[in-house]
Amino acid sequence: MTGRIENLTTASQSGRIQAENGQSVSFSALAVWEYDLPALGIGRAVNFELKDGEPDVATNVRVVPEGHATPQVPERRVALQLRYAGFDQAKDVRSYLFQVLPPTEDQKLIVVNAEMSLFVKHRIRIQDGPSLCLHALTGAPEPLQIHALCEQDILDYIAARPVPVKRIGAKRGGGPPDSVETPIGESTAHTPPAWMAKPSY
Repeated sequence: MTGRIENLTTASQSGRIQAENGQSVSFSALAVWEYDLPALGIGRAVNFELKDGEPDVATNVRVVPEGHATPQVPERRVALQLRYAGFDQAKDVRSYLFQVLPPTEDQKLIVVNAEMSLFVKHRIRIQDGPSLCLHALTGAPEPLQIHALCEQDILDYIAARPVPVKRIGAKRGGGPPDSVETPIGESTAHTPPAWMAKPSY
């Protein structure tokens, strides 16, 4: 078990430990590893075991080196698996519907309400609506049953999109690429057209 010393009597090197689970246990100097006695102090992290038959007494107490205290591992939230299930629309608001996978009998759909005026303002294609909503839902700490798409959701979606690669030298309309300037020092010789070739006899 792991905890921190909450009370310490310097003279006897005994005190109490507050365990991570909230339990408070006592310890004596005899229960501490000998070379760890000088390092004892209030607030110091320690590892210990509970004494057989005495669940409120610690034994085999050893100091955790600074910087190596047992970290508090946050609970990992399982990412939701969502499936697009269509949309409803009322005036300027389109409601995108998503189903949580795997589906259950009493499951309710997650609804994302989006104002079409925001799509126009930020030049978002209407067909990108489902992927935009999915991006907003996966980025939320806890997806709500009904989510209102806001301007920040759209800005985050735009920032996350890959930048299109521009084709160098290509011209619009399928025309030939622009000529490339020859670096200084390189030959500019080229093959003359057929009509300039000297006739052979």
